[in-house]
Amino acid sequence: MEEYTTTLASDRWMGICEYINGQTHTSKVWAILRSLLGQRKTYNGAAPVALREGISAQELSDKASEVFFPQTSRPTDTT
Repeated sequence: MEEYTTTLASDRWMGICEYINGQTHTSKVWAILRSLLGQRKTYNGAAPVALREGISAQELSDKASEVFFPQTSRPTDTT
């Protein structure tokens, strides 16, 4: 079973290598490489909204939390 798994993984890796051979200019290849290196590219959709509104990302977060998670009462500090 272990030998079959190793062979299957090797075949899969060779298939990926054949697929990307000669296509190093495409963004998909670089996305695969970043993923393999553990460096996934993330997208922060809030940044353009905060910039457009002229506020910081923290202010946008605060406003969004007020809209989507309104608090009717604030907890009091009992310590």
